[in-house]
Amino acid sequence: MQQTERRLDDASILATGWRPQRDTKIFIGYQFALLLVIAIFSYHFYDTSLSRLSFQFRQWDPSWYLSIVHHGYQTSGARRAAIAFFPLYPALVRLVMVVVHKDVIAAFIVSAVTSVIGHVAFYRALKSRPELADSAANSLILLAAWPTAIYFSLLYTESLYLMLTALFLYFLLQDRLSWAAVAAAFAALTRQPGFLCLAPLGLWIVMDTARPWRQRIMRLGWGAVAASGYAIFLIINRVVYHDWFAFSHELEVHWHKKVVSLTRSIPEAVRYLQHPTWRFGWPEIADQYLVLATPLLLIAWAFFCRERFERTRWVLFAWGLVQWFTIASSGSPVPGFSWLSSTRYLMLVLPIYVAIADLARNRKVIIYGLSAVSSVFALMLVERWITWKWAA
Repeated sequence: MQQTERRLDDASILATGWRPQRDTKIFIGYQFALLLVIAIFSYHFYDTSLSRLSFQFRQWDPSWYLSIVHHGYQTSGARRAAIAFFPLYPALVRLVMVVVHKDVIAAFIVSAVTSVIGHVAFYRALKSRPELADSAANSLILLAAWPTAIYFSLLYTESLYLMLTALFLYFLLQDRLSWAAVAAAFAALTRQPGFLCLAPLGLWIVMDTARPWRQRIMRLGWGAVAASGYAIFLIINRVVYHDWFAFSHELEVHWHKKVVSLTRSIPEAVRYLQHPTWRFGWPEIADQYLVLATPLLLIAWAFFCRERFERTRWVLFAWGLVQWFTIASSGSPVPGFSWLSSTRYLMLVLPIYVAIADLARNRKVIIYGLSAVSSVFALMLVERWITWKWAA
C-alpha cells in the first residue's frame, strides 16, 4: 500500500511539480533581467556592437568549451589543455546544435534553461522540508544577488552545475536516493566539486535513524552511482591522454592551479591581504575575504542556530564544509592567487544561503540589505566583464 502511494506521489510530481508555476515564471524573468543588464551595459554605456558582444561571449573559459563542442578533446596542439574542462556542458551544447546550428546561441540556451531549472529546483528543495521552508525565499534572494550572478547568463557551467546540485538536493531531501545519485553523477561530469555530493548523500543515509543499520549500509551503495560520473571522466582522461589525471596535470601546467594544504593557502591569503598587490583590483581582494569568511559563517551557523540543527541542516553543513575545503585547498605558485575565481565557486555552495538566512533569522531588513550590497558588486562585475577586465 505504501509503495503504491509512493508511486502515485511520484507520478503527481512528474505531472504537476514542474509546470510553469509562479516560482518558474519569477526565475524566467530573472534570467531575462540578467540578459537585459548585459545588453544595457553593452549598448548604452559602452556602445558594444552585436558582433563584438558575440565575440566576447566566446572568450576565456567559453572558448575552451566551444573547442570541445567542435573538436572534442585533443592530445596535442594549443587545445591540449581542454581536458581541464569537464565534458557534460559541451556535450549538451553539441546536442542542442542539432536544432540550433550556431554554437554561441546553443550554449546560451543551455545556460539559460538550466539556470531557470536550477533556481526553481533549489527553491522547491527548501520548500519541500518544513524545517527549511521559511528560508527558501530568502536563500534564493541571496543567490540571485550574488556578486558573480552574471555567470548564470554566460557560456559557463555555473547554470548547469546549479541545476544538477539543486536537483540532487531536491531528491535527497525527498529521500529519493536513486534520482539524487544520478543527479550527483551528472554534477561530477560538469565540475570537479560534483563528486563532493557523496558527503551529504552518505551522511543523509547514515543519519536516517528510522532505518536499521543493515538497511542503511545497503543504501550506501547509491554512492557508487553518484561516484560514476567522476569515474567516467577519469576514464576519458585515461583513454584519450593515457593518464588517469591528465586534467590535473593540465590545470597545474596551463593555469598554475594545484591542491595544497590549508596550512599553506590560508597563511598565504592572510599575508596577501596585509600587503595586497591589486593586480586584478577589488575582485581579487573579495576573493580572499570571502573564502576566509566562509568557514566562520558555517561555524557561526552551527553554534548560534544549534537549536534548529537536525538531520537536514547537519547534512547541509557537511556539504558546505567539504566544498569550502576543496576551494580553499587550491593553490598557485604566485602568492595571493591561491583562490582566483573563488567568488564564482562559492556562489554554487548552496548551504551558504541557508546559513545566512538562518543567522539573520529571516529578517527581511538583513536579507534585503545584504542583497542590495551584493547587487551593487554584481553590477560592477558586469561592467568589468563588458570592458574586458578580469571579472572573478
